[in-house]
Amino acid sequence: MVLMTAVVGGGKTYAQFNNNTWVFGDSAGIRWQGFPKIPTNFKSQVDWRNGVTNISDSSGVLLYSTLLNNILPINGYIWNKYHEPVSGANLIKGNSWYHAGLFLPVPGSDSLIYLFTASVTSSSPYGLYYTTVNYKANNDSGIVIQKNVMLNNLPAFDALMAVRHGNGRDWWWIFQWWNAPNGTTLTNEYYIYLINETGINGPLTRVLIGS
Repeated sequence: MVLMTAVVGGGKTYAQFNNNTWVFGDSAGIRWQGFPKIPTNFKSQVDWRNGVTNISDSSGVLLYSTLLNNILPINGYIWNKYHEPVSGANLIKGNSWYHAGLFLPVPGSDSLIYLFTASVTSSSPYGLYYTTVNYKANNDSGIVIQKNVMLNNLPAFDALMAVRHGNGRDWWWIFQWWNAPNGTTLTNEYYIYLINETGINGPLTRVLIGS
């Protein structure tokens, strides 16, 4: 069972997002409230034991997604806070594995969220993708406005990561490339994208770690 949640810090622009609500496992959900944090349970539509990612605000979970693994048809989904499918959010490309999905708020927007997904195997096919959701549209039920936009066709290790930019508004999004033709061989190559108000920029840097 693997949980993936957007790591969202403070700051005036995105103070509405937090990590207080988790969705994972078979219909399992936990909401952390008060101080110190007290957990309460709820049920979601998740019927999958890995490859789950979500993003939440002070009212609870906003969006969550499951990605099926490579031995099943590629058919990821996004659900809204009402635990209903977001309009147009089926057939999301990517593989479940561990950290192959990540939600990030779109800088400068109060309603748009990116879902980044990685295809770890050739069944998707390989590559990094993003889907854009307006979670306030359709009476807060959400709607997909872009789906499965390919950023590159490189095999990605299933460990998508993001950190807040030093300006408190933008994001650095990082992934590790692996050498697919030679099997599950990791490389020391990391690619960094800048997520800001102009969109998804990069990769800006190809970092060789340990070389």
